[in-house]
Amino acid sequence: MSEACPLCFSPLIQQVLQPTKALKTCTNESCVFPFNLNTAELSAQGLLYTVNDDAIVAPMLPQMEAAGVDPRLAYFIVRPDDDIHQHPQI
Repeated sequence: MSEACPLCFSPLIQQVLQPTKALKTCTNESCVFPFNLNTAELSAQGLLYTVNDDAIVAPMLPQMEAAGVDPRLAYFIVRPDDDIHQHPQI
């Protein structure tokens, strides 16, 4: 079950702010939550948090499959970084 906004009870969704930071926001565009809170309150309530690439990219796989993206390409895009071999600097 998804989390609900404490002000209007609409669902909350993750919005990626930076490559490593995300914010849970209300899906109701006329609601001010969580923009009525300061940064300390956002962090204390778990609304502002650190994310990694896997948390952002992995949920895209079903959407890519539904859009008809070749499954091999979709997997290539969402696979974990540790599958990518690092080449030494020359």
